[in-house]
Amino acid sequence: MDKEPDILRTEVQRAIIRLKNKKAPGVDGITAEVLKAMGETGVDLIHMICKQIWNTGKWPDEWCNSIFVPIFKKGSPLECSNYRTIALIPHASKILLTIINERLKSFLLPQISDEQTGFIPGKGTREQILNLRQIIEKSREYNIGMYLCFIDYSKAFDRVKWNKLWTILLEMGTPPHLIHLVKRLYENNNAKIRANNTLSSNFKSNAGVRQGCILSPILFNTYTEHIMRRVMEGWTGGISVGGRRINNLRYADDTVIIAASKEEMQEIMTRLCSISEEYGLELNKQKTKTMIVDRPHNNQPDVQTVAGYEVVSVVNYLGSMITNSGGCEAEIRRRVAMARNATTKLTKIWKATAITRNNKLRIANSLIFPIVMYGSETWTLMESDKQQINALEMWVYRRLLRVPWTARRTNISIIEELNIETRLVTKINQSILRYFGHIARRGDSMERLMVEGKVEGRRTRGRAPKRWIDQIKTLVGHNLPEASHMAQSRGTWSEEVRKINT
Repeated sequence: MDKEPDILRTEVQRAIIRLKNKKAPGVDGITAEVLKAMGETGVDLIHMICKQIWNTGKWPDEWCNSIFVPIFKKGSPLECSNYRTIALIPHASKILLTIINERLKSFLLPQISDEQTGFIPGKGTREQILNLRQIIEKSREYNIGMYLCFIDYSKAFDRVKWNKLWTILLEMGTPPHLIHLVKRLYENNNAKIRANNTLSSNFKSNAGVRQGCILSPILFNTYTEHIMRRVMEGWTGGISVGGRRINNLRYADDTVIIAASKEEMQEIMTRLCSISEEYGLELNKQKTKTMIVDRPHNNQPDVQTVAGYEVVSVVNYLGSMITNSGGCEAEIRRRVAMARNATTKLTKIWKATAITRNNKLRIANSLIFPIVMYGSETWTLMESDKQQINALEMWVYRRLLRVPWTARRTNISIIEELNIETRLVTKINQSILRYFGHIARRGDSMERLMVEGKVEGRRTRGRAPKRWIDQIKTLVGHNLPEASHMAQSRGTWSEEVRKINT
């Protein structure tokens, strides 16, 4: 087995700097702050330890140990499923794990397809929310029937088969030396559970990626990438966008399968279930849902199941409500309601005379309005949506100023009193433009394909429904090619964004 190039001292130094402060330590009790305070002497010492592990493959026992702490969520405290566990691992081990992770990513990230946006640098939930909204929008605009299946795996991260993982890593071009290091770490794992300040006895796991480990995201992505390659091998289903066949969208284990017919969906779901089970992953049949997008047939409301899974018209995907109508009204109503609820919970803050008006406004900008704006970059805003958002904003300001509903105060006077320079709808429009600029500069990305790509089909006679790109044209006063060209210059596009004031 050829050994990878030795760990550099600068790699250790960078890894120490990247450690996050104010995080609970693992079994060794050493915090990130202590490791950083050790200075150059500490860097030399940790470099020596990491090199020894690198050369021998033998990890210190403490570095392989984890402490699981159950955190209560909601519901009955007697139900184990109502707890979320966090894993505490030694901060010193994270230094070597960070170095191994960077080495692994150099080999594995190029292997991850564009359909996956989870744990990918520069990408997040908004990319996949936009992709899904765009493909639904195009399907309805061009009258193309489409079937979506929202996959829910049962505890996917805990069911990864290690022997399969090592084989997949090797097939993906990972050096055997790196695989050996990860394998030894997993084989020597030990864990305890901390509850009521008491530690349980040691136990070992024999499946799943390590919780709280820096390596887990890239390992899991690689594992599911291999599964999806096998599932889609030789399958020609899906929807063609810009000449590219789109048949799945993924964010970590949150997977959407896309098919053009019931028969296609039945075929691909049978394959997906079979291959997933081979790799230890099992679908939760109660939580897995299908959606029909079929504008000519009113989304087929009489169909109850597709491929054995319940058909729904609305799905909560990555924190956003996705509907088969292609609109964002349901999501905006939900976000406004959530923001109102959060505002009501802070009534004591709004009534507190010891808190200044400016600080109350900062609280609203930090805790209330971000609830509304989550995923807003992907919205297609209608006038009625803007009215809802404006109404919420003014309601929050009136609560902040303790202005009763009986007071005859105009909105303008409220805005002037608080010295509000940018309204919430304007901020959302600006976020839409900024995000379009990012997409336009990404070259051949999935997001740009979804926004600019064409699909095969015919539009319905009459005025087409408002599209996401239509608001870009309205806001900047240029067509799509001109806007894309302008967005290539960050400075020019930033100026366009700043001009938006309505």
